[in-house]
Amino acid sequence: VLGAAAFGAIGLSIIFKDRHMRNGSCYVEHPHHGSKTENYEEVTDSQFVFSTSFSSSVKYVKSDDFKNARINCSFGEMKVYFDDAMIQNGEAVIDLNVKFGGAELFIPKTWSVMNHANAAFGAIEEKNRNASNGAPVVKLIGDVSFGGVTIIYC
Repeated sequence: VLGAAAFGAIGLSIIFKDRHMRNGSCYVEHPHHGSKTENYEEVTDSQFVFSTSFSSSVKYVKSDDFKNARINCSFGEMKVYFDDAMIQNGEAVIDLNVKFGGAELFIPKTWSVMNHANAAFGAIEEKNRNASNGAPVVKLIGDVSFGGVTIIYC
């Protein structure tokens, strides 16, 4: 089963191209400028739900008071950019529901991430280093099954 999950993750990484980085900050091509992303969404709310199934999607969070996000991703890929979001009360929650898919969370380097999510036959990994002084804090909760979540500090 672990081998099947590993081969699935490798297959998804081959099918879906990696993100682009410019000057150490988060960057992705806008869907209308040559990217093959099917689902593009931008939110400014403090609480929201992002969902994708059997496709790839790019989500941008531009909230001045980010509090709570639910991320549902099954049999697909989702990239969520939090680099234009602000946490006002010192803490926010990201509720993960990732099954047979992959999610990339682009988090500002100044945020601390506390991982309380369950990963069954999947993984949650971090890339780059954060430069947090302990606040604000983002708590990851929820479940990752037969998939992967990558936290990329930018």
